Amino acid sequence: MPTALERTGDYSQSVNPNGSAILIRDPSTGAACTASGGPGCFAGNRVPASRISAIGAAFLNHFPLPNFNDPTGARQYNFQFQGTQTQPRQDKILRVDYNASSRDTLFVRLIQDSLKIPATAPSLARCRMTGASSRTVTTIRRLAAL
Repeated sequence: MPTALERTGDYSQSVNPNGSAILIRDPSTGAACTASGGPGCFAGNRVPASRISAIGAAFLNHFPLPNFNDPTGARQYNFQFQGTQTQPRQDKILRVDYNASSRDTLFVRLIQDSLKIPATAPSLARCRMTGASSRTVTTIRRLAAL
């Protein structure tokens, strides 16, 4: 999740899993950002407030603030959430086989996955619904819940 500093454009404290600084390129220069303070980087790895889109800043408000430090020190994640599931995930699979002849066969497979995501879940996958406790999200082959 973006940290409070990153939400304001300050990436001076942001590092990747190996501990080196994440360099933020200034697209208006057209130059590469290969080293901290380089010609193509934002000064001090800070994006000026005037260059931050109001829409982008509003979008970041949909992400919760970090609440966890990776215990391995690998900086792979900074957020944890444990929700309750009122109904389990449902996977429905239907397959119909048809043998037209000894040489010709045909089959149809239908797959439906259904998962209830609590409205309190800090996720962009859920919808903000007034007065609703949850929303059923149905997809074909849902790979991951955000």
